[in-house]
Order: sequence, then C-alpha cells, then structure tokens
Amino acid sequence: MNGVPGSIVSQTVTPFVTGITPVVGSYPVLANPSQISGQLIQQQLWSVQQSNAQLRIDQLKESIERAERAASQGKAKMARANYMNAIRIAPEPLRSSLKQRMAAVLKQARNRD
Repeated sequence: MNGVPGSIVSQTVTPFVTGITPVVGSYPVLANPSQISGQLIQQQLWSVQQSNAQLRIDQLKESIERAERAASQGKAKMARANYMNAIRIAPEPLRSSLKQRMAAVLKQARNRD
C-alpha cells in the first residue's frame, strides 16, 4: 500500500424533531405542547386532505377530457385507457356513467372495424 488506508463515505443526516415551541416576537410562548401539537397536526391534516381532494378532481377532469378527445378522434384504445383512469378515481354515480360511455366508445370502434 502506498500511504495510509482511508475510506469514502456518503451519508445523509436528518433532523429529529421532538417538539414545537411557538415564538412571538423574540420570546417563546409557554403553552401546553401537546395541545399545540394536536392543533397543528389537525390543521396540517386538513390542509393535506383538501389538496388531495383537489388533485383527485383535477386528475379526474383531465382523464375524462383526454378520453373524450381520443374517442372523438377515433382512438378507442387511448379512450379506454383514459376512461379506466377516470373510473378508478371517480365516485360511484359518475363511475357508472363513465363505464357506460367507455362501453359505447368500444362498441362503436368494433362496428367501424
């Protein structure tokens, strides 16, 4: 060996949070930490739920639009794939309607072929 043995290490360090202390101005506010944590967690959970719901609605709209566009262009396979995506995330009354639309598009494509 030429020189001193060595090693190369690649690491990631993540912080470990044990609590939250709110600060007003430059002084920490003394309060019940479990109450603050519970309220903060509830607010964050509500925010995440709202953003997830909006994301699902946007995905549903986009899948339906793509399916309708593909169906109008005569691309049955693409329409089917997009209808399936929409059916997977749609609530029940809309899900049944989408299944019927998909069946009609596929039937029309078979009649054309």
